[in-house]
Amino acid sequence: MRRFLYLSYYFPPSGGPGVQRTLKLSKYMPDFGWTPTVVTVDAGDAAYPSEDPTLLAEVPPELDVRRTRAWDPYAAYARLLGTEKKNVVTVGFAGEGDPNLKQRVARLVRANLFVPDARVGWVPYARRELARLARTGEYDLILSTGPPHSTHLAARSVAKKYDMPWVVEMRDPWTEIYYYEDLPMLAPARLLDRCFEQRVLREADVTVTVSDSMKARLGERGFPGAAVITNGFDPADFGAPGPEIEPGTVRHVGTLGPRQSLEALAAAVVGLPRAARDTLKMSFVGKVDPVVRRALQAVEALGMAEFDGVVVHTEAVRRMRAAAVLLLVIPRSPDSRAIITGKTFEYLAAGRPILGIGPADGDAARILRYTGAGEMFDWDDEPGIRKWLDDIMRRSSTGSRLPGPVPGRIEQYSRRALAERLARMFDQIVSVEAPRTPFPVVGPVRSAGTPT
Repeated sequence: MRRFLYLSYYFPPSGGPGVQRTLKLSKYMPDFGWTPTVVTVDAGDAAYPSEDPTLLAEVPPELDVRRTRAWDPYAAYARLLGTEKKNVVTVGFAGEGDPNLKQRVARLVRANLFVPDARVGWVPYARRELARLARTGEYDLILSTGPPHSTHLAARSVAKKYDMPWVVEMRDPWTEIYYYEDLPMLAPARLLDRCFEQRVLREADVTVTVSDSMKARLGERGFPGAAVITNGFDPADFGAPGPEIEPGTVRHVGTLGPRQSLEALAAAVVGLPRAARDTLKMSFVGKVDPVVRRALQAVEALGMAEFDGVVVHTEAVRRMRAAAVLLLVIPRSPDSRAIITGKTFEYLAAGRPILGIGPADGDAARILRYTGAGEMFDWDDEPGIRKWLDDIMRRSSTGSRLPGPVPGRIEQYSRRALAERLARMFDQIVSVEAPRTPFPVVGPVRSAGTPT
């Protein structure tokens, strides 16, 4: 059994989609000959966008988890704004609304003094613990996952010092993340951030991305050979009998940020024929930015929208499975085609029809088409969205079969299958026969019609 160091800021009791990948890979990697030691931040010093203490029960009891201290600038940021820390830790400004003068100044400070991100205060603590473990000689490899991408800075120095293979996992882009231009970074901070990114990408033995478009974009920027291992779902989370379906419920589960445009959806819902509109209810589970909330005013005015806030993961899964239709919204940005939100795969496992809003030629759209789970419409395609919803509501009211994933086409996205691919990659990296770079693409099992 080989061992590796897994450096991840997000780990239970952190909530949200980012923690799921680390938690599930840690669960399944030992099945394929690799045992992780997770190095993460102590919850008392962490700045999590959300917490889900119930996930602690899913941490395997035999898993070695090392938690370290961290210096957290979010606490000072909250004091500056005169609020609690939990109110200022967000994902891509979701939930912050239109900033006042004090908030704009605080954002400017946060963006320019804490590069590459506001979790950089964890780096010295993480580096120290990582080095302490690395010098024992008991580990074969380091895996660092981001965001936060400051995590990679800690792994980089330790990998160089102890000459250890180093895998960088980019769950989201770094300087090309969809909200990057919203950050009030001055030229020196942007230059430093890009220097950090290029050093990490250049020095890592392998970079793992979660979509084909992210891989292609890295190649265009001079970093070819990235591996693609998508996000996924854990069948164990969907093993119990599903709840009763809530007729007419169109549900979004997760955060909705200001770039997740819903104006066309709102107009489509309001413009539905009376019979379809009377049977439809919009349900939003999670944080919803005020910009999005304003776009839904007409739907709210008709009494057709419910906002339930953040729930624990087990309840999120239950509500996914209970929906008549699941709503998937890709942020509107220059790199939107590369975005596959983590919830996409749990939506697939839920087995409900998926209404996607985003680029019709993007990676998420190709997955919906390949699996037969739903359809993606452009953010402004009000007629297309309205027609699709009208058809779904009619079929639902008559008991007709609704669209859903084709049997056999989602298993490749199970967390266990993805862990096996990562383990096989690790095998090749540490093999004396195989070169460490470049590394071949590792992605979803391809078959006729699979998105490329």
